[in-house]
Amino acid sequence: MHYRNETDDVGFDEQILPMHVVGGQGDVLGSVRDELPRRMRCKSLADNIGPGESTYTEYDRNITRLSCNWLQENATDGPWVLYVGLVAPHFPLIAPQQFYDLYADLDIALPKMYADDDRPDHQWLQQWRNCWIHNEFFTEDKVKIALKSYLGLCSFMDDNVGQILQALEATGVAADTQIIYTSDHGDNLGARGLWGKSTFFEEAVAIPTIIAGEGVAPGTVCDTPVALTDVAATIVKEAGADIPDGWAGSRYGILRLRTMIRNGLCLVNTMRPVPSVVPLCCARGVISTSTM
Repeated sequence: MHYRNETDDVGFDEQILPMHVVGGQGDVLGSVRDELPRRMRCKSLADNIGPGESTYTEYDRNITRLSCNWLQENATDGPWVLYVGLVAPHFPLIAPQQFYDLYADLDIALPKMYADDDRPDHQWLQQWRNCWIHNEFFTEDKVKIALKSYLGLCSFMDDNVGQILQALEATGVAADTQIIYTSDHGDNLGARGLWGKSTFFEEAVAIPTIIAGEGVAPGTVCDTPVALTDVAATIVKEAGADIPDGWAGSRYGILRLRTMIRNGLCLVNTMRPVPSVVPLCCARGVISTSTM
């Protein structure tokens, strides 16, 4: 979680409970090479599914608690920007029991084009499947448990975001706070026999952008594409700082949504697409800006 008080510089003043690369090594197997390796650790995705808790759900509970505390203690001292990085829904696909139970009895369908004969046939896709071998460890029953767990994690995240927004409302500055709800990426979730991200299929790359607050008409829908660089530039501009020269993002990408951010914003990031069987939202973060 990060927050930034109004200054002349772009950036955050403090990090609270940050999450960086585990072990500081990153993904060594992901380095560019002529022959892609078979990533045997993919088995863990199929093994770690169902109801329960993980270090990520524990992290998100802590982030939510700290976010609410920060708002209670600082929200009236605006203007400010608050970013809260939430993880779920993310593998391991282990959802807290109460949220998994929401979908435990759901008659869920297999992902689209899941059968071998239905999958698109392309040399690169086959190489990718031979590297990221998640699906080799899935049975149809495991696939359905994994999807239910993902939906449970979406509801878990929805609950955390709700707690943060309730805390914001309780401070009395919600009327001066705008909200953007977006994501870094989606998840293939078994479609075409693929899991995770790292493809340009719709499931992996298409993410929503939802804006709410003063000046935003409820129910407005716009199909104009915007990128996360547009969101970043908009946040910086509306927080009162200058957009550095050379930034890829343009605030006009957001303004095309006809939902102009005015006094400030609260950004809940990231929202991942979920299977169409249930209309839920999920996120991995919050940015809030309150004006004086």
